Amino acid sequence: MRRICIRPKATLSNSHKWPPGSRLYLAEHRGSVPSGDPGADVDLPAAAAVEHVHRVDLDDGPVLVYYSMIAMFVSWLQKDLKLGPGAVVLPNILHNAVVFFAMGFRGYIGDKIGRRLVIIIPAIIGCMIAPLYLNTSDLTWITIGFALQGAFAGAIDGLQPAYLTERFPTEVRGTASAYCYHFGTILGGLVPPAITYLAIDRGFGFPAPMLYGTILGAVVAVVALILSPETKGTVFKSERTVK
Repeated sequence: MRRICIRPKATLSNSHKWPPGSRLYLAEHRGSVPSGDPGADVDLPAAAAVEHVHRVDLDDGPVLVYYSMIAMFVSWLQKDLKLGPGAVVLPNILHNAVVFFAMGFRGYIGDKIGRRLVIIIPAIIGCMIAPLYLNTSDLTWITIGFALQGAFAGAIDGLQPAYLTERFPTEVRGTASAYCYHFGTILGGLVPPAITYLAIDRGFGFPAPMLYGTILGAVVAVVALILSPETKGTVFKSERTVK
């Protein structure tokens, strides 16, 4: 089994841009990984490990937002506000319709001003919108607020496929992007049980845990993007293959 060893910053080289453990990464560290030995230890620069965490956090944030804001929305309306199935249909339809068009528009804007800003700005605005409809029991305001949220925090994951695709070299792009996505989904899967426990067993109700989860997810995404590079204008090309 290959072990990953973290190297201090003082010993970094300019070759830490490749994803840790990839064949391209190993090829640029031949001094620490013997050729033909798949079980050799990987001498991983600390900066590369941190950069890898940023990529994973980029998926963690939107997933936390989704499970906090959208997945628990119907449970909130039916459990706390005692609304029937028919009453929760319109807010969900409007929210998803806005998300659909917002994602397309966001992709167009992302090609103009950059990927990061198109995710960071809506995430921040979404944190401001969430309290407006989560702290009321008026269904009209809830419907308007939740629909409006679809244009901001509800669609912050719209550029994730493009951004993550541009972050990885060709050889490992599919596997690396899938890893980030599924790792984020694993963490996100813990959100509904946690919110339900706080809302019902601890008696907090759904709005407060949903609000805190939404803000936490947005903050994680924003911080990850601030610490990550801009990828707009990335030119795709066939990378060299290391055998």
